[in-house]
Amino acid sequence: MILRPSVIAPRYILAPLLLFVPVVVLAAERIMLSPDTTAGLKTGLLLSVFLAGLASLWHLTPLPGAMLTKLKGDFTQCRLASGECESLRTLSEQARQGDRVLIVSYYPYWLRSDLLQCRDQQQEQGALAKADDPIAWLRLRGFRYAAIDPTLAEDLDVLLMSQAEIPGSGISRLENAGILGLYHIETEAGLTPVCQQVSPGQWQLQGAVLED
Repeated sequence: MILRPSVIAPRYILAPLLLFVPVVVLAAERIMLSPDTTAGLKTGLLLSVFLAGLASLWHLTPLPGAMLTKLKGDFTQCRLASGECESLRTLSEQARQGDRVLIVSYYPYWLRSDLLQCRDQQQEQGALAKADDPIAWLRLRGFRYAAIDPTLAEDLDVLLMSQAEIPGSGISRLENAGILGLYHIETEAGLTPVCQQVSPGQWQLQGAVLED
């Protein structure tokens, strides 16, 4: 954290951090050029700069291996992506067009476009948190899949996982799920809302999202 404080969220604090760069550079230059500076202090300063450079560039280390993989023709879409990529690409391969998916993850954009358009709505997210029976709630609203980040919704992930272990529960856990918990939920047809294609590439929920 000392060497790379922007690790938390650079987009939030990068601008204020950059304001200190000229001050730090001028101070380091003054220390290095001063005849009164001890060898130990100069060594410590150089070491600090070196470590700060490594901390800033460590995320580039996978690039050479990825380039070599690309040249060999073995490069996959998720090679340099976040861990959610493998999970959601697996779900995209198994889900049918227009299937509703509950997504509890910060990075849902690896899903197919139609699945993203048919996902849970903001008002549904709040209602699910208050539901006495989350699985019945999901079924009633036509959700056929759930993609759960255990760090964000541990209770729901544990509930679905426990149900998936019960034969005949109508809940199954997808193979090769990666870091997310992927679950298929058997849901009766004819429930609302349903997601339908209204124009090429455009999907829309039809029916009430929440009951009155």
